[in-house]
Amino acid sequence: MVGLTEAGGPTEAGGVTARRWSVVAALVAVAACALALRSIELPWVLSSDGSVVLTSPDAYYHARLAFYAFVNFPDFLRFDPYLAYPTGAEVPLPPLFDWGLAGLARVFGDDQATFERVAIWISPVLGVLATLCVFAAGRRLRGAACGLVAAGTYAVLPLPTYFARVGNPDHHAAVALIGALWLWVWLESVLSVPDEGRGWVRSLLHGLATAAMLLTWSGSLVFVGIAEAAGLLAVGIVGARLDLVRNQGLGAALAALLVVPFCLAGGEFGGGFTSTTLSWLHPLVLACLALLCAGLCVDGYWRPSRGVSHRALRAGGLAILIALLAFSLFPLASGIASGVEFVTGEDTWAFRNPEQQPLYRFLVGERPGTPRPPFYYYGVVTYLLPLVPLLLLWLLREPRRRLAAVVLVVWTSAFGLLAISQLRFGNELGAPLCVALAWVTLAACDRFVRRLPATARALISAGVIAALIGPGALAYHQVRVDKGQGRSTAWRNFSRFFEEVRRVTPETRGFLEKGEPEYGLLVAANIGHLAVYRARRPTPAGNLGPNLDPEKFELVSQFYSASRESEAVEIADRLGTRFVVASGKNRIDSVGGDLDRRGTAHGNRAHLGRFRLLTERGVLNLFEIVPGAVLEAQAEPGEQLVAQLGVVLPEGAFRFEARGIAGPDGWIRVRVPYATGDAPPNETIGPYRVTLAGHRVQVEVGTEDVTLGRSVRVVLSASEAAH
Repeated sequence: MVGLTEAGGPTEAGGVTARRWSVVAALVAVAACALALRSIELPWVLSSDGSVVLTSPDAYYHARLAFYAFVNFPDFLRFDPYLAYPTGAEVPLPPLFDWGLAGLARVFGDDQATFERVAIWISPVLGVLATLCVFAAGRRLRGAACGLVAAGTYAVLPLPTYFARVGNPDHHAAVALIGALWLWVWLESVLSVPDEGRGWVRSLLHGLATAAMLLTWSGSLVFVGIAEAAGLLAVGIVGARLDLVRNQGLGAALAALLVVPFCLAGGEFGGGFTSTTLSWLHPLVLACLALLCAGLCVDGYWRPSRGVSHRALRAGGLAILIALLAFSLFPLASGIASGVEFVTGEDTWAFRNPEQQPLYRFLVGERPGTPRPPFYYYGVVTYLLPLVPLLLLWLLREPRRRLAAVVLVVWTSAFGLLAISQLRFGNELGAPLCVALAWVTLAACDRFVRRLPATARALISAGVIAALIGPGALAYHQVRVDKGQGRSTAWRNFSRFFEEVRRVTPETRGFLEKGEPEYGLLVAANIGHLAVYRARRPTPAGNLGPNLDPEKFELVSQFYSASRESEAVEIADRLGTRFVVASGKNRIDSVGGDLDRRGTAHGNRAHLGRFRLLTERGVLNLFEIVPGAVLEAQAEPGEQLVAQLGVVLPEGAFRFEARGIAGPDGWIRVRVPYATGDAPPNETIGPYRVTLAGHRVQVEVGTEDVTLGRSVRVVLSASEAAH
């Protein structure tokens, strides 16, 4: 190979270098596109004053865990007294994502503002890295053209973009990255030359990817089951590659060893053998996989078999024996059942959550919370998802890539079915689907337009995929642009409200240090995580719903739906909560509905005498539970007493009205939650104006009268006063 041609043109080496730089330039453009689409909400997430707003409920609990680790690094939170208050609960989420976010943020600073700036960018950055891993997987499969087409498709695909958007420091982007990396490792393995001497590297990468997935996502066993089953089918049954089966077993053993210390350090995360949180079931599954691989290797070396069906029977029989042994030694039934429910079920309390709804709308019909039309998520490919694995079967005819086709068939089939069942699995489907589409379209171009240059075939492949997915993706991202500001404004209002809650309520222990909180904050479960992070107050129920503590979740629901104030106060006392938040979404004929209307009497609903409104913002109201002063007066049985008091809040004033009726004994007792000398933020105007039996009098109520539950006599006349 010479340096220059006689004509002075580039040499062959120069041509290769130019092609490499063109690939690098194209990849940089794809990565920039991926980052831009994941940053659409940035103008609304980041305010001019430097404050940030997170854009999903789950992100707020990840922020709570990561901020604790950020302050106490390298320690991380294992038991959270701010969950399931007043008992607290073990943290149900694996620690790696939050711990990694905390460590990264500490590189840039040590204050909360720095932490939150890093937090809003973590998911877009992970999304870009996942795009690069998709490129690596496609390139290893079929060259740079396949890698670029796959990465470009992944960059614009709606669901992976949505889960990795700016302002959403949730674990989904990390799961997508680990999944794309895992796919690349598997393709690298099955396309390798036997006994090339780098098996230990693949075993190491395999173990690290597996352990990272287990330590990042509560539902990781779903991914482990699909990825490892695909690999075992490819290398152990179809390919009879005992070297790769050995590497798979070593990787599983390494992952188990890496996970065990976290299980020991964190106790039993949600239970001894549960599949929906990190538990001892996870290293046990990996140990069983390692044992299965070891058994297949020993059997294969001693009794080599050339038949696929024979190898399948051997593997199936050995897997059944190991499973029976595990079930006989450990209580696994309930843990496995909870995992099946996680994959196939839907939380009835969270039916508005689009993540848990099917891809095809006709499966659920029209109802509140139904996600956007299926076309938005994958374009025309949405309706072709069941056919993608069949197209890959056509590629089994390529001997050199046959095992890769087996891996992709299993990945796209399994994650495709899961995505059809629940939208959240569309995030995991992204990488294998994009690689599969790139491979299929390029293979079709090679067959039907093979005379065109390679660059032209790659452009045709990209154009076909753009025509299939592009219109849906464009519509989806346009909706994000149109509605992003409104959604971020709503989240900002909620955040500022809970920051105000923190300001007007006493501080509590245990948020960033060891200690038991002095009291709790009762909020609706769907804003529990937000309240914990922004208000720094413990809550009895949160966005984990009944999965964390069914009893407390049910008590919170009963509080807002209670028909009588006494019933609601009893529940609040049981839960150890001094303060209550109403969110404007409760039934009108319930205590929650009364709180939404500031606790004043309305229609045929009585006022609330134990709930004192402290502050409000939009539809959100914060109340303190107080004993309340009791206004006492004598009147004819059946006479009505009406007491009114002006209350001034930062967002405006209102007139509180309390009513009571004289009983058969001639006494009226009306409990009121406000003193006449209350100071901001809930300033009261003047004395109570009391109307009874044609009399109008003014009554002063002291602060201690309210806080100690004292009685205050309503004097209607001079003679009554003398008496």
